[in-house]
Amino acid sequence: MSENYLIALIKIILALGFILSLAWLFLRYVVPKMYGIKTQGQRIKVLEHLMLGQKRQLFLIEADNKKMLIGCSETSLTTLCHFDEAQTVCNGEEHVK
Repeated sequence: MSENYLIALIKIILALGFILSLAWLFLRYVVPKMYGIKTQGQRIKVLEHLMLGQKRQLFLIEADNKKMLIGCSETSLTTLCHFDEAQTVCNGEEHVK
């Protein structure tokens, strides 16, 4: 009877390992593709991503060596700031560094 418990315990450990492996693969490969986070080697890169709520997010992106802060909601996408080497433009106002 103790052999049955040992076999059941081994099966549970193997099943748990399989489930954890699937979760790791999902988080590693599927989630970044859903949000476009993994864009290495291309002209557009997502540098940072911040969730502000269920349907609101901020993205710091780099495109052609220029950085932009973009706000994203369920219905709109808005460029909030442009960052350049010498200046920052936010809401139409220029700020010189």
